[in-house]
Amino acid sequence: MGRAFYNNFGLKLSIFFSIVSIILYFCSQIKQNNSQLTESVTFIQDEFFTKTREKISYIVKYEDTFPDILSKFTTSQYYIEQYDSSFKSIGLTTLFPNDSMIVTIDSNNLIVMCSILNNFDCWYHVYLIDNVLYAERRPLNLIKYQCVAKGVVNETFAEEMYKLGIGLTLVTKIMDLFARDINFITEPQKNDSFEVLFEEKYCNGNFIGYGSILAAKYIHSKKAYYAISMKDKMSSINYFDLEGRSIQIQFRNRPVKYKKITSGFSYRRKHPVHGLYRSHFGVDYAADIGTPVYATASGIVKVTGYDKEYGNYIYLSHGAAYQTQYGHLHTIDSMIEVGSPVKRGQLIGTVGKSGITTGPHVCYRIKIGSRFIDPLTVLIPTKRNVSEEDRERFEYLKHEYLYAMGKRFTTSGCFVFDMMQVNSGKEVTIKSTTFINTYYDYTSNS
Repeated sequence: MGRAFYNNFGLKLSIFFSIVSIILYFCSQIKQNNSQLTESVTFIQDEFFTKTREKISYIVKYEDTFPDILSKFTTSQYYIEQYDSSFKSIGLTTLFPNDSMIVTIDSNNLIVMCSILNNFDCWYHVYLIDNVLYAERRPLNLIKYQCVAKGVVNETFAEEMYKLGIGLTLVTKIMDLFARDINFITEPQKNDSFEVLFEEKYCNGNFIGYGSILAAKYIHSKKAYYAISMKDKMSSINYFDLEGRSIQIQFRNRPVKYKKITSGFSYRRKHPVHGLYRSHFGVDYAADIGTPVYATASGIVKVTGYDKEYGNYIYLSHGAAYQTQYGHLHTIDSMIEVGSPVKRGQLIGTVGKSGITTGPHVCYRIKIGSRFIDPLTVLIPTKRNVSEEDRERFEYLKHEYLYAMGKRFTTSGCFVFDMMQVNSGKEVTIKSTTFINTYYDYTSNS
């Protein structure tokens, strides 16, 4: 029995080592093959990049600038400046998040063409032919549909809009319109009702985004709130109630007379003290210690206090959902107490460097509900109320919009009300903008 045991054990041990050897062999082969594959892929990529013309796509991110993006493809500052000025010559001055960019690189690793789809509105092309840069603006073949959405809230407004096939982008804009009177995050909404007249943009049959909100009605706790749009002479859209009073919070451009902006709104900023990357939901206005800080809108003092990072701070509440925040203050005015009313332009404190900071400034934030927004992008209403000069036009638009929302469609749902051709895609602008120096070293940094 003992001999049989040792014979079986030896056989099992032999089989075990054989299996281990086979596994190790295949592992080595896989590792070798992966190494060869990696080298082959790298070689193919290098060969393709240097010996053929390649198109590289890029999606614009928040805080991207055109020079920063182009520097990913060339180290020549001269080259970047020529392309940048060419785009500006045909009206492209601002990039938006999610804009599409296509960069074409030739066999010498030079950028020979750059195309940008800007704000889902126009294609902008800059291309190099015989050492001359040409810039071209080509509007999309764009169609706008006017749509009406109607419904009753069972759970949340956002959920009801989602059921109608309407995206969060438009829902957020509607919430912002009524933020002075309704907090869609905290206030009960069951049995509230809504009517919205808005635009959808299509290109070649494909939905590419929402246009303007033309009008909206929201009934909350049996009280109706209205938003009627009207463009001013500068084509900026303002919103009013049925009597022609502005429903938008009247914000000042800035809370302080500042020397410079030392830091902007960002979802990923390197902290000047900690050195860590974190979000920065405000704008830092640098000024001397003691410089007056003013409320940017009328409201009520929500809270004041001290935080080890934000320093001395004041939070002001403006209506149902708006809030402004002021941090790193040196002093807080003696009239500022929790619950006390504050008027637009009223002195609330002075610039300081309390908390964790590298110098005196005020960190200014704007919050809508639970969401921070960039203070530099807040649209300042151009008018408080509809002027007598525009009264007739406003009354006409109000009548048209209310009829479209309330009378044209009587049941819940999302309906197409009208359509119009915005761009035919044929209005093309071409400019010969820049002669490229053929003797210039495009690969240099100078």
